[in-house]
Amino acid sequence: MFKEEDISFDEIEKILKERNLEFIEEEIYIMPEGSQENSDILNEYTPDIHKFLKLHDIKSIIVRKENYSYLGLRDDSIILPYIIGIPFSIIANFLYDWIKNNFKDQSVINLKFTSKKKNGKLVKIEFEGTKKELKKALKQLKDI
Repeated sequence: MFKEEDISFDEIEKILKERNLEFIEEEIYIMPEGSQENSDILNEYTPDIHKFLKLHDIKSIIVRKENYSYLGLRDDSIILPYIIGIPFSIIANFLYDWIKNNFKDQSVINLKFTSKKKNGKLVKIEFEGTKKELKKALKQLKDI
């Protein structure tokens, strides 16, 4: 499954302001899975992804409130909410390689991210499928 939808930057800006963050174009924002009044719920892979991005000199910020907890997924699914301020074509290869090395062939991958199109509009993209299907989808998305 592959879904694309235009969104408003106001929603993203509101979430960032609630956490005293300012949007910087060249950074990746790793978003919480969910949020309650005083705390955020982060995916268990958040620290690993943040560390991996740092090792490859890609600036990233974990968006979270002062109080947060991690959600552990014990099946072969992963949901990665991101806001990507850099062109998607730059990050597509990183995403595919990271998922290829960290998941089995039949693992179900749920990927959600927001990126800026070439025309300057923000688009929210959701993907659900296997590594093989992800590879095909990423090739299509490089033109965003």
